[in-house]
Amino acid sequence: MDDRQSSGTPGWLSLFLDTERTRLHAVRLRNVPVLLPTIKFLLRHPLREFDARGNSTSFQIQLIKMIQESACPLVDLYFGACEDDIYEKLIDNEALRDSFPITLFPSSSLLKMPDSSTCYLNKPNLRSLTLHNLHLSSFEYYRVLLSGLTQLSYLDLSGCGNLGNLSYLANLPNLKSLILYNIDVNQIQSNLKNIMALKSLRFLDISQSSERDMRFERPTLTLARLILHLPNLTGLDISGTNLAGVEQFKAVEERAYIRKNLVADDDLIEIPDDSECVESSIAGLLVLKKPLEFLGIVNCQDHPSTRASLPAKKIAGESVEKFVLVSLQMYTERHDLILVVLHEVFNLLRIYNVENAYAALEAILKSMKFHIDTADIQISGSASLFHILKMSDKIGLNLSKRREILRILIKSMEIHRTDRTLIRNGCLTLCYFKIPQDMLCDYVRVMKILLHIVQDHRHEIFVTRLSLHLLNSLACQVDGDYKMCASKLSAIEIILKIIEKRVTEGICDEVLEVAWSFLWNITDETPTNCEAFVNGGGLQLFRKCIENYPDKDELHRNVMGLMGNVAEVAPLRTSLLYEEYLTVICSLLGSKADGIEVAYNACGVMSHIASDGEKIWKEHSNLDRNIILNRMVEYVEKWDISANRNINYRSFEPILRLIPCHHTPPVQHWACWALANLTTVYRDKYCGLLKQEGGDQLLRALIDHPEPSARLKELAGIVLTNMERYEKEKGLDRVEPMSTT
Repeated sequence: MDDRQSSGTPGWLSLFLDTERTRLHAVRLRNVPVLLPTIKFLLRHPLREFDARGNSTSFQIQLIKMIQESACPLVDLYFGACEDDIYEKLIDNEALRDSFPITLFPSSSLLKMPDSSTCYLNKPNLRSLTLHNLHLSSFEYYRVLLSGLTQLSYLDLSGCGNLGNLSYLANLPNLKSLILYNIDVNQIQSNLKNIMALKSLRFLDISQSSERDMRFERPTLTLARLILHLPNLTGLDISGTNLAGVEQFKAVEERAYIRKNLVADDDLIEIPDDSECVESSIAGLLVLKKPLEFLGIVNCQDHPSTRASLPAKKIAGESVEKFVLVSLQMYTERHDLILVVLHEVFNLLRIYNVENAYAALEAILKSMKFHIDTADIQISGSASLFHILKMSDKIGLNLSKRREILRILIKSMEIHRTDRTLIRNGCLTLCYFKIPQDMLCDYVRVMKILLHIVQDHRHEIFVTRLSLHLLNSLACQVDGDYKMCASKLSAIEIILKIIEKRVTEGICDEVLEVAWSFLWNITDETPTNCEAFVNGGGLQLFRKCIENYPDKDELHRNVMGLMGNVAEVAPLRTSLLYEEYLTVICSLLGSKADGIEVAYNACGVMSHIASDGEKIWKEHSNLDRNIILNRMVEYVEKWDISANRNINYRSFEPILRLIPCHHTPPVQHWACWALANLTTVYRDKYCGLLKQEGGDQLLRALIDHPEPSARLKELAGIVLTNMERYEKEKGLDRVEPMSTT
């Protein structure tokens, strides 16, 4: 969103000018760069929720002043700077600043910190306050900011600096939840007494993004003191810390250790008897009288998730599926922790049979959406999607859900298109979608990213091959406008360049073969794409590939299949009459490569060329037309009419167009043989299609015509007999048993 415009109110805000008729109650502008006048306008509404996280610290300070002056009855308020205050870094860098839109930056006057005494919110009904990554110059700002918030029950200070002495939290009598994620260990350690004084606290989060960053002194004792001093505590998050202690210990000895040190520290808190306490594999929790509702232990020292007795009803941890699923849901917005959890999910999906894969999928997608610009999250998430898509049918992923997965995956690949690992993961995952139905909604985007990949030589050859196979699958499964998209995306030109590079380097491999297969499929019944092939130098590459690689059957089949599509387009046929191309086609009329497929396609190309008549041939070629066509008939007669085929027709129109060509009987000969073969071997597949397109009428007309040879009429008769048998069988299939006598 960009709120700039030349006059007054931003365009999108004009929808909300009338605060009565278009009233707003919640505004979420997280990570959205906006100008202060925009904020001021929005605060005219009776907002109960306002989220402006993601701008600079100084920008956030200015928002406080506006909120003070507004009359909106806020209940939930979210502030927060970018991590590492990146906005400030951009502002300090003139070159970077000039390259970004002005909406990213407040005016220079906003960079001055106001007097801390003015930084109060004046929102006595506020229940929830989130302050993320603010690094204010003095803890006095926090003290004043929180003053008067007597109804506040939820406070999140994640990543904030200079919190100082947290004694000011005592002025929040209704505080139930306190989040101190990624707060410096020394600040928490020095403020334990202030935290323990919050007797109404029910949820405490003192987790860290990494265990290396946070090591408490005397972890077992510290954890026990928190439990004993916070009698209403039902939720605790110690992820990324050493508070879970060591795995091996004796409960009796640890309880004795806790009692002894509390006395030594003059801590007069009452310690329950051993018989009153729960069993626990975390020493510091041995003083609990009943299990916690929630316990967070992700990425803790000595892997507490695998321990036998964890006193909590819901646990965010690792290794165990139910713990990992909770972690996925809890830590979506925390980069370092969610990355650890995503690795755990991947290992579970790869090694074990995950029982609740659908729930895991939902959480993975949520994490990928939230961290769409972060490559490591996308890499880890896409790796898990690969395994989930493999079990798509088992877990019941419907079309809507698969398309949602596709959209997120493609967006990730678009943003991180230079990341080799992510692109590899993405291509592997795309292989498990159902083509084309899953991809029709984002066909162009999928084509674009795959075309980008095949051009980017930084990717390993495996990824290039995979991308080409995916492109080929997309090309052969669609019709009409979808094939036309390829031309608009310059797909044919891109693939021709790949072929040209291979030919220049003398390489004939899977990439070259699949590239030709893609062109064969994308030009099928699409004259515009055939024209793009010819105009892009495709005919020269056709000649070079046949001449340079005479023994590559698969390559020849794909190339000649494509040439058959080109030959079906009347305006392009004269291009094939040049001697350098016609000679190559003639050389393949009797080819035995890939059964009869290469020869069949070569004869088909020749038949279409000859169907335009002798005059056009002579205008463009000096090769003897009659000799070539008679030789073609000799080859056709050697083929087995019952030979199985590796070909697929969706329409017989191009072949049927050749049936009335009485001026050139060899053309009719190839067409009739083709129909006879296909209706003999694949009667159920092709007889109905041939009937639908009027083929039987054309064949009867040929038989009744005086000019065709007896052999031609025999081939036509074979086709009609096959069609009659099919119709008879079809009629029998419709006979139903009688229900009465």
